[in-house]
Amino acid sequence: MAKSARLTARPRSRSAGTWTGRLADIVRRLAADSAEHHLWTYASAISFRALVALVPLVLLGLAL
Repeated sequence: MAKSARLTARPRSRSAGTWTGRLADIVRRLAADSAEHHLWTYASAISFRALVALVPLVLLGLAL
Protein backbone atom coordinates (compact mmCIF):
# COMPACT_ATOMS: atom_id res chain seq x y z
CA MET A 1 0.00 0.00 0.00
CA ALA A 2 2.86 2.39 0.76
CA LYS A 3 4.42 1.57 -2.60
CA SER A 4 1.29 2.60 -4.52
CA ALA A 5 1.12 5.87 -2.59
CA ARG A 6 4.71 6.65 -3.57
CA LEU A 7 3.99 5.97 -7.23
CA THR A 8 0.91 8.20 -7.41
CA ALA A 9 2.34 11.12 -5.45
CA ARG A 10 3.63 14.02 -7.54
CA PRO A 11 6.72 16.00 -6.63
CA ARG A 12 5.46 19.24 -5.11
CA SER A 13 8.48 21.50 -5.34
CA ARG A 14 8.90 21.28 -9.10
CA SER A 15 5.26 22.01 -10.02
CA ALA A 16 4.83 24.76 -7.40
CA GLY A 17 8.02 26.53 -8.46
CA THR A 18 7.03 26.49 -12.12
CA TRP A 19 3.55 27.83 -11.38
CA THR A 20 4.75 30.68 -9.17
CA GLY A 21 7.53 31.50 -11.62
CA ARG A 22 5.03 31.79 -14.46
CA LEU A 23 2.70 33.93 -12.36
CA ALA A 24 5.51 36.27 -11.35
CA ASP A 25 6.59 36.57 -14.99
CA ILE A 26 3.04 37.40 -16.09
CA VAL A 27 2.68 40.06 -13.38
CA ARG A 28 6.04 41.62 -14.31
CA ARG A 29 5.16 41.72 -18.01
CA LEU A 30 1.70 43.13 -17.30
CA ALA A 31 3.12 45.90 -15.12
CA ALA A 32 5.76 46.80 -17.71
CA ASP A 33 3.28 46.82 -20.59
CA SER A 34 0.71 48.89 -18.72
CA ALA A 35 3.36 51.46 -17.80
CA GLU A 36 4.69 51.56 -21.36
CA HIS A 37 1.27 52.13 -22.96
CA HIS A 38 -0.16 54.43 -20.23
CA LEU A 39 -3.05 52.08 -19.50
CA TRP A 40 -3.68 53.53 -16.03
CA THR A 41 -4.12 57.01 -17.52
CA TYR A 42 -6.67 55.80 -20.04
CA ALA A 43 -8.49 53.70 -17.45
CA SER A 44 -8.82 56.63 -15.08
CA ALA A 45 -10.05 58.89 -17.90
CA ILE A 46 -12.72 56.37 -18.87
CA SER A 47 -13.87 55.93 -15.28
CA PHE A 48 -14.02 59.71 -14.75
CA ARG A 49 -16.18 60.14 -17.86
CA ALA A 50 -18.48 57.35 -16.69
CA LEU A 51 -18.82 59.00 -13.28
CA VAL A 52 -19.62 62.38 -14.84
CA ALA A 53 -22.17 60.79 -17.19
CA LEU A 54 -23.81 59.03 -14.28
CA VAL A 55 -25.16 62.32 -12.83
CA PRO A 56 -27.43 63.19 -15.79
CA LEU A 57 -28.50 59.56 -16.06
CA VAL A 58 -29.64 59.53 -12.42
CA LEU A 59 -31.44 62.85 -12.88
CA LEU A 60 -33.20 61.48 -15.97
CA GLY A 61 -34.23 58.40 -14.02
CA LEU A 62 -35.64 60.53 -11.23
CA ALA A 63 -37.51 62.75 -13.68
CA LEU A 64 -39.16 59.80 -15.35
